[in-house]
Amino acid sequence: MPDRKKTAADPSEELTELRKQVKTLRKRAESAESAVTELRKAERQTIQQERLQALGEMSSGIVHDFNNAITPIMAASEFLIDNADTFENKEQTMALLKSIHTAANDARHMVGRVREFYRPEERAEVTEVDIDPIIKDVVMMTKPKWERIGADPGKVIKIDMDLGKPGKVWFNESYLRQVLVNIVFNAADAVDDGGTITVRSFSRDGKAVITISDTGIGMSEDVRQRCFEPFFTTKGRKGTGMGLATAYGVVRGYGGEIDIQSEVGKGTTVTIVVPEDGAKGSQS
Repeated sequence: MPDRKKTAADPSEELTELRKQVKTLRKRAESAESAVTELRKAERQTIQQERLQALGEMSSGIVHDFNNAITPIMAASEFLIDNADTFENKEQTMALLKSIHTAANDARHMVGRVREFYRPEERAEVTEVDIDPIIKDVVMMTKPKWERIGADPGKVIKIDMDLGKPGKVWFNESYLRQVLVNIVFNAADAVDDGGTITVRSFSRDGKAVITISDTGIGMSEDVRQRCFEPFFTTKGRKGTGMGLATAYGVVRGYGGEIDIQSEVGKGTTVTIVVPEDGAKGSQS
């Protein structure tokens, strides 16, 4: 008869083997848990790096827009201070004070962008916006810059408006104004030797259209294709390369489109198209 002690499984040996397997599985589980922890840590670090990089890019845009916002504040307030004893035109005084108030309010909204970056659920207020009054504000706010350039001998810069009363759009009013200020400032730089800036608004196929054209130096095709890239600039140290990049991000974020057509020596036209009231834009 066969020896049962040799053929039957030894419970103690099976238990020992089972303990080894459990120990091995536990080590593997610990190793897997450790790997998951490291992956999560690496993911957090990557996200933080991306957020810091994005914050850096956004900060450059905010600095650019903030400088644009305080330009009319400084110019209008200096004019009021220098001419305080001679004011008799209340309408002109009120227009300057309104320009200061509007620019200061826009600057306050720019600071709010940082909060929105860290708290994505706190989005900027979106309302029905009437475009034509904003265009008039922008022309008034940018007036100190293009008037200063045009004050040089032999240089004449003028701004024409052709406003067609397009339908209202869903947008943040302050952000739209910042976008248009950026573009008008760029146009003023382009006609540094004198020229005309034309701002138009009209409706087309259920969308509001804004065009800002200048008769300035224009862009090469290579520059035109790259002008929306963050930090790309042809102005050297004078430019941040964030004006058009910021404008692109804002317009696209509200469901709109922005396009640039340009020709060297003939000028540039920037076209912004935003859905009218019937199709509410979505902010990203």
